[in-house]
Formats: sequence, structure tokens, C-alpha cells
Amino acid sequence: MITLVGNPKGGVGKSTIAVNIASARAMIPGRRVLLVDGDDPEQRSSADAILFRMQAEGFPGIASANWFNGDELRTQVQHQRALFDDIIIDAGGDDGGALRAGMMICDKMVVPYAPKAFETRALRKLQSLIDLCNEARREMKRQPIEVLAFLNRAKPGVNNTINLQGQSVIEHFPLLKLIEPKLVHREAFSDAAAMGISVFEHKPRDAKACDELKALLAAIYGDQ
Repeated sequence: MITLVGNPKGGVGKSTIAVNIASARAMIPGRRVLLVDGDDPEQRSSADAILFRMQAEGFPGIASANWFNGDELRTQVQHQRALFDDIIIDAGGDDGGALRAGMMICDKMVVPYAPKAFETRALRKLQSLIDLCNEARREMKRQPIEVLAFLNRAKPGVNNTINLQGQSVIEHFPLLKLIEPKLVHREAFSDAAAMGISVFEHKPRDAKACDELKALLAAIYGDQ
């Protein structure tokens, strides 16, 4: 399965999410996982994180690649697809080639966004991109993109007003499906990702972060 983590807006935690997802999937026995960093080579934070993971040893292996050019990313991922059970694409921080290429080949797109008012502009841009890519996918006789949006770096508290307002924003973007799991702004997520691991592998263990990631994975992958 190809999972794209994308949002035209930078700074919403795409790389942190991509590393946590890839690392969690790699913990499934026998699972072959590839993490593709679609960011500029000078920014390649998720690919570098996986390098740290492999240097540390003791963790299940994850293959990684940095394909910034959209045509290269699409060609390489399609070529590598049969070799991996999971391919997670970290699309980088803009609406450039990597994001659009990922949208053309992914099975699901995961959209982290922050509970802030100015996220609306990026989501509007994203919906336009989804429209364009779905039109191209139809011509290729492919299904429309399944787009799952969730709050990342959410405020603590089940009924926090800022979170509720942030979630209500998705009602204006029918091509994005809001999923209930949200990741609260916890240092455990970014600390783990910087080491190329998930919060499940991070010490000391943050039980709340683990529960949130577990719920997010269930929403994306179901029983897989």
C-alpha cells in the first residue's frame, strides 16, 4: 500500500508523521517498508532520520530514498512497489512535483493540519489539487484519491474549543474526509521522529502518544 503524507503548507508535521507511521509499520513482523522523502535534498529530514535509525541498530529495518523530482518519484515508486508491503511518501512542504506525483500513485493520502485559522488557505489549495489529480486518475482508469485529514499538534483536551473549530473547517472541503484520531502536540512525536523511530519504540514511553498513534494507524490501515 502506498500512503502519501501531504499538505501544501509547510510546518504541519508531515515528516514527523511519516517517520512515525513508517516505523510503526516496520514493527509488524516480516513487513517490508520503504520511506520516500520527497523534500529538497537540503531539507531531507525524514530520510536522514531513517539513517539515524539504521546507525542505532536494534530496530526493524526500513529502506529509504530521497526523490525530489516528481517524475523520478513516480517512476521509482511504481518500480519499487512490488518489493515492499508499505511505501510511505513524505511529500515535502509545497505543492511541487513530489506532492503531485504522490497524489497520482498513492492508495491513500493522509493530510495532517494544525488547528489554526490560516490552515484554510492551504486546504483550499489542496482541494483544487485533488480535483486536478482525480481528473487525471480517471483518465488513467484509477480510483479517486481517498484523502484522510486529521488534526496534528492539537491542543490537549477532548472538547478543546480550538480543536473543535479546527475540525469543523473540513466541512467546507468535501474531498477531504475528517478522521477522528488526532495527535496532540507532544514532544514524544518529534523526539521519536528525529531518531527515526516511532513513539512505540521511544524511551521513556509516552502512553498517551502511543494511544494516539495507534488510533491514527487503525483509521488509515484498518486491520492490516
